[in-house]
Amino acid sequence: MEHPTDVTAPPRIVVIDDDRGIIQALTLHLQFRGHQVASAETGTAGLELLKQGDVDLVLCDIGLPDISGHEVVKAAKRQADEAGQVRPEVVVMTANPTLDNAMSALREGAFQFVTKPLSMPFLEVVVERALATRALRTRVDRLQHDARALVLRSAAEVTGNPGLVGALEAVLRALSVLLKPATAGIWLHDQQQDGLRLTVGAPPGTEVSEEHRSAALACFEAGRPVADQTETAAYLAVPVLVGEVVEGAVTAEVAGSAGADYLEIVREIAGYAGQAVRKERLYADLEQSSMKISSLFEVGLAMSSEVSLQRLFDVIVDSAARICGADRCSLMLIDKDGETMRMRAARGIPPEVVEKAEARVGEGIAGSVAASGEPLFIANIEQDDRFHRTNAADRYNNRSLVCVPIRLHDRVVGVLNVNNKRDGSSFTPNDLNLVTLLASQAAVAIDNAHRYQDLSEKAITDGLTGVYIRRYFDEVLERAFRTSRATGRPFSLLMVDIDHFKRVNDAHGHLTGDQALRTVAGVLKGLVRDEDLVARYGGEEFAIILGRAGLAAGRRVAERVRATVENSLVRTEQVELKVTVSVGLATIDDHHGSAEALLQEADAALYRAKESGRNRVVAAADSQG
Repeated sequence: MEHPTDVTAPPRIVVIDDDRGIIQALTLHLQFRGHQVASAETGTAGLELLKQGDVDLVLCDIGLPDISGHEVVKAAKRQADEAGQVRPEVVVMTANPTLDNAMSALREGAFQFVTKPLSMPFLEVVVERALATRALRTRVDRLQHDARALVLRSAAEVTGNPGLVGALEAVLRALSVLLKPATAGIWLHDQQQDGLRLTVGAPPGTEVSEEHRSAALACFEAGRPVADQTETAAYLAVPVLVGEVVEGAVTAEVAGSAGADYLEIVREIAGYAGQAVRKERLYADLEQSSMKISSLFEVGLAMSSEVSLQRLFDVIVDSAARICGADRCSLMLIDKDGETMRMRAARGIPPEVVEKAEARVGEGIAGSVAASGEPLFIANIEQDDRFHRTNAADRYNNRSLVCVPIRLHDRVVGVLNVNNKRDGSSFTPNDLNLVTLLASQAAVAIDNAHRYQDLSEKAITDGLTGVYIRRYFDEVLERAFRTSRATGRPFSLLMVDIDHFKRVNDAHGHLTGDQALRTVAGVLKGLVRDEDLVARYGGEEFAIILGRAGLAAGRRVAERVRATVENSLVRTEQVELKVTVSVGLATIDDHHGSAEALLQEADAALYRAKESGRNRVVAAADSQG
């Protein structure tokens, strides 16, 4: 991919619209905000502008005279990929918004879908978010480019010997020339076995003595040079340091007694060994970082295309765990109250713990990150006062943790926690940077998924009452019926009708009738659980599906509905009045052959409730003996 040459230049925006008035208005507004703007009146001309590269954002009308805005979205992505460039973000505009248009644009990769006439304050927010997303993509591309270049430079600096072992063999040959030891070795710490391992020895294949091995271990554990003298030989050992960390030891067995300068020679050789280990670690870390950044970019694209919130949450934790090599990761989001965080997805944590896990904003590690909005890297969990688990040593196989905030529109909406490296090592600042970048991408993806969910919700919601529409009710009723048949769990169905609704309309007008519908719908929504469903069945009639509710529970809810509506007021600017409802109740039983049969039974019970005086509950079971 082409490396961006100037990420500090003002963003370049292309406006594509066949309305010259809109082009002029947008151009003036965006230029006033400091943006570089180019424009075109056809999709073909707009795509020619994009071929010039360095375009950050495209504002494109759907209804163009030659090709549709949908085709522009797809072509813009394809052109950028073929040219090896970072894709521009595309915002689609239309004066004829439909759900299908919005869904199609988002699926094809559009950043946002806005309607005409344009609201300039809203458009400014959309443009800022789109440019922020494009900047993030450019930043990831720059990091990936720089990391790859650094890997190649580091590889060239490592000695010409193949790999770390070859470099250490060269170092040990130098020691053999200088001291002519009987045996010598370079020992490195094996993290998996948590012990010292003889990496290279001289002469090759020679078995070192127990005294030789003891000197290496004593030097490694003490972190200082060791000189053990016996009657026949001296055993010298000097730590191999990478920075201030002891990574192993260089040892030499010298016949007779060791001269005063012998230990100094071993110390110098150990310094070269430390350089070889550092370069090899740097090369491996950079190679791994390059791979992680590539993975991070791919993860960002995958997240941006996911519209299901729960699947998106799972992608986020899976990606964080994979990129950091961790076996435990969790995503916590802040509730609407702004005070409590709940775990929404996790890996390496039992489901029953995930379901109940919560934290207060400002308390503990996750809570403090949510409150401060600053990422946190903890080198030692057990020594941190904010980590209150007494059994931390049992539950965590390492002592480090990365916790970063997820920000949306300058507001913290959650945190991403990563801990437990699979190889037992500790996290590094580089891991913190990667998780922070992932959290930035996750924030944009969560926002897009919320918007998609809102669009989907509006498509199945009654505009007047705010409850679900009949078509969606039919789908859920059929699913509930099949689930009940498969699991044996009961559910109940309530049909609710406003009594004498025509009189309300005739006496007080349709606006008051609409308010009565909204009032009753509000009562119904307030009386059911999250797992239940309230729908407007038609006219003044509502339907309620009560999950896991038998006849007795259904009867209790039905009576609460009737009594609460009776005691509620319908208020308008002109009048206050009361309405009542009649309720028909049916509970699934073995004799119901279909969801339609259950629905007919509940409707018949509602008819009997109205025939017997209204403002009452009648269950289908009451007429069955």
